[in-house]
Amino acid sequence: MKHIISASRRTDIPAFYSDWFINRIKEGVAWYRNPMFPEKAHRVSLKVEDVLAFVFWSKSYTPFLSHLQIIKDMGYKAIFHFTINNYPKVLESNVPDISTSISAARCIVDLFGAESLIWRYDPIIHSNITDFTFHEKNFALIAHKLKGLTSRCVFSYVNRYRKVDYEFKQLEKNGNISVQEISLEGKRLFAHRLSAIANANGIALYSCCDDSLVSGDIQKAHCIDADHIDAISRDKQPVKMKPTRTGCGCYESRDIGAYDTCIHGCAYCYANTGKETAVKYHQTHDPLHMML
Repeated sequence: MKHIISASRRTDIPAFYSDWFINRIKEGVAWYRNPMFPEKAHRVSLKVEDVLAFVFWSKSYTPFLSHLQIIKDMGYKAIFHFTINNYPKVLESNVPDISTSISAARCIVDLFGAESLIWRYDPIIHSNITDFTFHEKNFALIAHKLKGLTSRCVFSYVNRYRKVDYEFKQLEKNGNISVQEISLEGKRLFAHRLSAIANANGIALYSCCDDSLVSGDIQKAHCIDADHIDAISRDKQPVKMKPTRTGCGCYESRDIGAYDTCIHGCAYCYANTGKETAVKYHQTHDPLHMML
């Protein structure tokens, strides 16, 4: 049975490990570890006849663009989650500017079609420098630029995991930013304002891992969506639901990424134990290795 390959929730493969990825599909195999059981490595076939689709996740597809034609010519189907937040550098220190991101989005759509591109406005951080006024204007700007390039936007509000909370407190301590909590009612009201903006640009809004925000025009997100993949692949396969956490609507996939490898340096990152660890890994990474 064919499987869905996630590349990757755990790191940004298109931005930082594109050569490694191309080497893996050319050889038709990759190895990965389950973070819950890191002592055991798993093998997964990446041969085109074994892959239902790739689901990519990235904040920077520009380094990946030169590989897109190879992926298409080899016969793979793909979904591209593209996080475009256009945040201040204090929150996203190593993420491309919006013009670079929109240009990359156009290249993806030119090859794979608008149905393959999913915009992520994720996570929404409410702070003294990114308040509701900022987000409304910022979201409208991005939505307008993406009009015609995608019909889907996935959003979520930031989860203050222990590590994320520590990073926010450090920012607050240094006087860079003050992150503020939002009530559930406040989240709902603002989500509907974003939905109206999205709809005006031909984009539907999807809530990731928070069913309390699903109502009216706001739908539940299935970030790895068997039905969406079926629509682009025309290859119906029996794929079961396999949520990764409470509220998750994802279907089963194999994730070939690894934590502690992304060097975007985002203040809200939960995938690294420390920025230095990720930088060190990236510097010593071997693109010919079977596993990240």
